[in-house]
Amino acid sequence: MAPLAIQQARNDAPERLVFKRYGNEYFLSQVWTNRAADGRGLFVSKTESRLAKQMDKNERPQSVEVVARTK
Repeated sequence: MAPLAIQQARNDAPERLVFKRYGNEYFLSQVWTNRAADGRGLFVSKTESRLAKQMDKNERPQSVEVVARTK
């Protein structure tokens, strides 16, 4: 399956990768490759789905962003 097209309100955010963290496990969830408001969202894997179901109802995965180094 192709990644989903996603948008953000700001169009000046840096290029970055966004991961969801469940304990010590990280899953890539979004890719922003330019300073435009358009990016790509990835589908949830079976493993990520299983880990999400194991979390407490009040607990949410942590979002971790890795910003690209620009010149």
